[in-house]
Amino acid sequence: MLITLYASFIFSPAKSSSISRSIRLRSSFQEILVKPLYIQTMLKHPELAEDSNFKANLSLRYNQENAFAELKEIELLTRRVDFISSMRDNLMFENEEGEDVSYFDLDYLVEKYLKMTPAELEKNREYLKKKDPEGDPGMSADFMK
Repeated sequence: MLITLYASFIFSPAKSSSISRSIRLRSSFQEILVKPLYIQTMLKHPELAEDSNFKANLSLRYNQENAFAELKEIELLTRRVDFISSMRDNLMFENEEGEDVSYFDLDYLVEKYLKMTPAELEKNREYLKKKDPEGDPGMSADFMK
């Protein structure tokens, strides 16, 4: 007999530590629901008491399509954007004219560290072209291709 509970959480996007707090909350929530279920099942079906697999397989399975997964993805993207910003702003060199120039190209950093698919990059380019059909002189030519 396999019993699976489905639960969905809604978390407020507060701080970066909210993910670890949410994971601990999920663990506590599982304890609160699984122990009484196990006890009730043992009272109704004493023959399962000898079944070591039953207790080991009794757990909660969380839906992935919930606010927790979305919050986790947003936090990862935020950290990646912060990393990209740090890489671009902190690694500079001086060109022939004496100007500070970023060592890394922004397009390279976005493609590598945001892990956007080619379809997502193309969709972003389409949105940029919709906003400014003539092309923004501040945008790199490679990114607008």
